Amino acid sequence: MEHTAKEGSAKRALIDGVTVGGKTGTAQRGVNVRDEVPYGWFVSYGKKDDGRSVAVAVFIDPTDMDISRSDISGGRLGAPIAKKVMEAVLGK
Repeated sequence: MEHTAKEGSAKRALIDGVTVGGKTGTAQRGVNVRDEVPYGWFVSYGKKDDGRSVAVAVFIDPTDMDISRSDISGGRLGAPIAKKVMEAVLGK
């Protein structure tokens, strides 16, 4: 998960001075899954050297969003939200 944050789809969750790990994803929704914009999700953790840590899960429901299928992803939408939560909890 730390590799995904450093090198992969979760880079938007990185916080200076905090070890961050994350897993991004999408999930099918609706009956005609090829026609529907999928859900997006992001699960992450952050830990500081002093032992403080936090875990965050973000779920993106695109039902009322004017967004394309290619714009939904956990890394694009969920990671920045998780970053803000982790920063608030860890005092960054």
